[in-house]
Amino acid sequence: MKQNHFYIPYLGNKRNEVVNLYNKIEKYILNDEVNYIVEPFCGSCSISYYIWLKNKDNNKITYILNDNNKYLYEMYLILKDDNKIKEFENIIKEKIIYINKEKEKYKNVCKEENIYGWFIKHKYYYIHPSLFPSKRLCMFDNEINLKKYPIYEFFNKANIKYNLDDGLNIYKKYKDNIKAFIILDPPYIISCNIDYENQIDMKKNIYDYLYFNKIDNEKAKIYLILEDNFIIRILFNDNIINSYDKKYAKTQKKTNHLLISNIKYIN
Repeated sequence: MKQNHFYIPYLGNKRNEVVNLYNKIEKYILNDEVNYIVEPFCGSCSISYYIWLKNKDNNKITYILNDNNKYLYEMYLILKDDNKIKEFENIIKEKIIYINKEKEKYKNVCKEENIYGWFIKHKYYYIHPSLFPSKRLCMFDNEINLKKYPIYEFFNKANIKYNLDDGLNIYKKYKDNIKAFIILDPPYIISCNIDYENQIDMKKNIYDYLYFNKIDNEKAKIYLILEDNFIIRILFNDNIINSYDKKYAKTQKKTNHLLISNIKYIN
């Protein structure tokens, strides 16, 4: 996917990798071996969105989306209700008028602990909290139209169960389901994930569980996407099936990712 399907730029978005990943998943979907696509840490839902995009007529698939970011969940609920969409768009427009391209007013709105402050911060601020790029301020003149984003169609037409939970709980629920395909993309164990930086226990739990409960023993088909580092290679050495470079949009950060799977152990 060359263009962002989501309503905000989202750190960690896998839209540049989903084509290669889908090529590995497609045969299981076409052979009716998969009824559940499970993303315990769904974020922007880029992987599930792309799978649905290629399989719009497949009503057998249910997408199990989960993220414990309350604002992602709240936006999902908003996008499912036309009245909520209209109310949300009107409030955002009012706040943009209030900001009037003034830095201090903008910073004040971003500090609001509600869905509107969160949306404006991520929509127009990107991922650099110390910057206020003047070139981006012209975006405040744009009309807010949530329905124009591809994620709107996905949320309203696909069979979705969206959860606000710890990703580990969702993983445990589906790990023994032979019809489940789990795409596990948790917060990285070493490098910083901004949206998870204050959730150390949640970040640690999934790795503790995977260490003591090998993915080889799970009945579900599992793809684990992790940043390449020596700890991950020690933990999952026998299950690493691929690696690829990743460059984060709008930044100079480059990294390497590993694709880890138990599929070779599944008959």
